[in-house]
Amino acid sequence: MSDSGRVDLMAEDTHRRWVVRPPQPAEAPAIRMLLPRRPGAAALPGQYLLALQPGTASIVGAASFSVSPAGSTALRLHVIPPFRRQRVGTALVQAIMRSAPAAGVRGLTGEVHPMSEPDAPHFAEALGFQRLHRLCTMTAPVADLRGQLTALRQRLRQSGRIPAAAQLVMLPEAPQLEIARLFEQWISLEGVGAVPTQALTREASAASPVVMVEGEVAGFLLWQMQGETAIVLAWVVPPRWSNSWVNVALLAEALDIGWAAGARQIEYDVLDGNHQPTKLAQRAGGTVHRIADTYRLDL
Repeated sequence: MSDSGRVDLMAEDTHRRWVVRPPQPAEAPAIRMLLPRRPGAAALPGQYLLALQPGTASIVGAASFSVSPAGSTALRLHVIPPFRRQRVGTALVQAIMRSAPAAGVRGLTGEVHPMSEPDAPHFAEALGFQRLHRLCTMTAPVADLRGQLTALRQRLRQSGRIPAAAQLVMLPEAPQLEIARLFEQWISLEGVGAVPTQALTREASAASPVVMVEGEVAGFLLWQMQGETAIVLAWVVPPRWSNSWVNVALLAEALDIGWAAGARQIEYDVLDGNHQPTKLAQRAGGTVHRIADTYRLDL
């Protein structure tokens, strides 16, 4: 690795039918088109590779990667549909795999979206990647979900399952250092490239609920309005409180606030293993409209 932290790649690498090389300055628009930055993603320093047909300027695929201090590389990949199943993606990934170890990179991590690209999991597994976890994006009607949560919250209060020491505050009133610490622990499950905590809290509504128990943050839900949809930016509940009344308290409060602000639909992400938010949405007629699987290859 050079002093700038860049992975040194050979200028050009021919892999059977394809030429893999770094992009030229004039090819920057093609990179932005093939690998657009996700909303909310951090602008981390990255490197890019293009796959081209030999002897032409025809771009058939692109890859990007960002090296983290922990030695893990966040990998993104896109192959133009007419050229899929022709080892274009393999050429791009293998070019990175050959050079990464010399740069101190110990693993490659990337996201796969099986609903929109059903062949992608097989491609990743064929290269030796293993799935770490799954993130499902749920959408649900606020009115139906709010009705369920209001009744469930009331039952939890009456049964004494919500402790008397529990307190619900809004984000500006919560201990910011503890919010940041819990967020960093949670976001590490989603790989490199997530939005930093300070940027996320600036985007979130000041009316984002935080549950406190005896001075400790038991969970928080950061959200923002987009039209008539309440978008949950982060739903963080430490393991001690996961699948408990904390999820119900956070979501119920967010739905009350969102409904008053005009939200008629809610969208949120759920990591596999956190079954309660998934069940709540499904009972209210909610659906999974996006699945993101995180894969990793140890080098």
